[in-house]
Order: sequence, then structure tokens, then C-alpha cells
Amino acid sequence: MSSFTVGDLREAIEGLPDTHELLFDGGLTFSRLKRWGDNSHVVIFRQVQAELYAKTRKTIQVAFAPAVESDDAVATITVPRL
Repeated sequence: MSSFTVGDLREAIEGLPDTHELLFDGGLTFSRLKRWGDNSHVVIFRQVQAELYAKTRKTIQVAFAPAVESDDAVATITVPRL
């Protein structure tokens, strides 16, 4: 995981009005921040992560697919082929 600090984010958005939206490339939708240790947090998105096979997609590490609403504890999703 590459390092990107809160200070980096503050510097990147310095001067932007509070009313401006931050949009995420690839259609990702922000969900929340999750504490990940003493000095780290993870940005959680609403889309489901699906790992791809390293042999066939050496430069792609994860794919995102829309979440499926289901009453089941586990929902099956179809990840499109790239």
C-alpha cells in the first residue's frame, strides 16, 4: 500500500470550498474510514473487492463490483472479465 498521509490530503485540497465534492475514479463510492493501527486508517468503499488471478492480470491487483443486496449472509456476485 502506498503512503498517503492526512497532511498530503489537506495539502491536495487546500483552498477548495467545503461545498465541493470529492469524486472517486472508477465509480467508487466512499463508505467510511476504518482505524488500521495506531497511526493508520483505511478508506472503505461501498463496492466489493474481488482479487484477480496474478497469472492472467499481472498489473491489476483488485477489481470492484457493485454490492448485491441480499437477505442471505453471503451473496454471490459476478465479476466481469476484463
